[in-house]
Amino acid sequence: MRRFLVVLIVLFAMHMQLHAQTCQLTLQDLQQNRAAPPTEVNPSEGPGTCGFLKFSWRAFFAMNWPTIWKFDRSDTTKRTRGLPDASKMIGEGPPDAPTVWDLYQPNWYIFAPNNPPPAGGSPPSTIGGWNQDAALPAACGQLMAANAKKLNDTQKSSLKILSSLSKFDSMPGVSQAFSSAPLIDQTGFYARYEIRANFQTFNYIVGNQFYSAAAQANKTFNFPVQSGNEPGAIFLKAAWKTLSDQEEHSGRFHTARAFLFTPGSTDVQSTCVGPVPVGLVGLHIVQKTDGFPQWIWATFEQIDNAPADPPNSDPGHNDFWSFFLKGSPKPTATPVCPTSGTPCKDWQPTSSHLADKTGGPTQAIRENPIHKSLNNLPAQPSLDQINASVQSVFRQINQKSVWQFYRLVEAQWQRADTTTGFFPPTGVANITMETYTQGGSCMSCHKRAKAADNTTLADFTFELNLGWRQTILPGPQPSPGP
Repeated sequence: MRRFLVVLIVLFAMHMQLHAQTCQLTLQDLQQNRAAPPTEVNPSEGPGTCGFLKFSWRAFFAMNWPTIWKFDRSDTTKRTRGLPDASKMIGEGPPDAPTVWDLYQPNWYIFAPNNPPPAGGSPPSTIGGWNQDAALPAACGQLMAANAKKLNDTQKSSLKILSSLSKFDSMPGVSQAFSSAPLIDQTGFYARYEIRANFQTFNYIVGNQFYSAAAQANKTFNFPVQSGNEPGAIFLKAAWKTLSDQEEHSGRFHTARAFLFTPGSTDVQSTCVGPVPVGLVGLHIVQKTDGFPQWIWATFEQIDNAPADPPNSDPGHNDFWSFFLKGSPKPTATPVCPTSGTPCKDWQPTSSHLADKTGGPTQAIRENPIHKSLNNLPAQPSLDQINASVQSVFRQINQKSVWQFYRLVEAQWQRADTTTGFFPPTGVANITMETYTQGGSCMSCHKRAKAADNTTLADFTFELNLGWRQTILPGPQPSPGP
């Protein structure tokens, strides 16, 4: 009996040691934190870099928690937009259930001239501007009026205008930052992008009127960190793909309805089509904390984008990918402009590009296999472990939860003992957002971000570069003399 007890004790100790070395989140962890966003990383929450991976997934839980989509948009005294519905659990609702971040304000609203309204009241408050809806572009507004009866109330509450603003994009909402080229899915349509901000970020920009280049002059920028239970500044960048009817009803995507809007320029008229069904395929969550003032960078993908380790197939996957064709000899190459002009002035954003001058669907080959991440060492595969544990949690909540089909691709943060000052130092990329620039990293790129004057550092965000300049109209000219 004594020998039997000794064996049991040894086995229990081995089990506890193995459990202690495993990077995982449980349903109990999710139930304890529920919709509350994390406010700070606990680096000692091991093993290895697990504390940062747990922070990343907890941010994902909070951002994708079901939101209260019926709210008072005219309230100027308290926040009503983008609040979590504490009576629900992430993953319980249908694929198009609006999430917390779906109702955060987009950058095209924050940085459009005369929109949102400046802080008002005494003391000045930005809450009114936060709660209200942004006006639809005229062309999209006409489509909305014509299609209103086709949308249910939840779809209307989170209706998107996919036209992310960026001074680095030749065609806003379509082309990727820095490469100025679009990503074409296997059905021939461009991926679309948007950038949204939480209230703390919105309040900092709008409260200081930093949407105006003039207000940015001679300023030092320092976005807020956490205060009590309130998180610090958060930016989210999302990639969406237009869904076929089969994809929309597959139960594998978080979905929404969106207008695909392309602003006009001197060469191209503005266009708006939709609303069309879109599915979330990529998500950056970037959050500033007191312990990590250079922000914590986490990036997620839908698991059908491309293989985690090409040319190998993902275990159990059917090899039908959104941005990759198994057996194709094509390299990853930027599409060719379908119209004349350099730089490309018209990517024909609402057309299908299966067999045209662009070269057709992009063969998105992952250069940084997920299992080879420095967050996923052979002796401690933290990234694989936490992804598997979270996907299991989502299935426990709801066997049909769409969130089980998403994974954390990478997380990055500041660390002085690396060659770049960041960990991992390089090779941090989302296949849907950095398709053509996979060798660098989020932080190495954003550390150079400048404000609207293109000189002042902007605290790791390019959004302040969108600050608009007031147009001074010429005054009346004196009439010519006799």
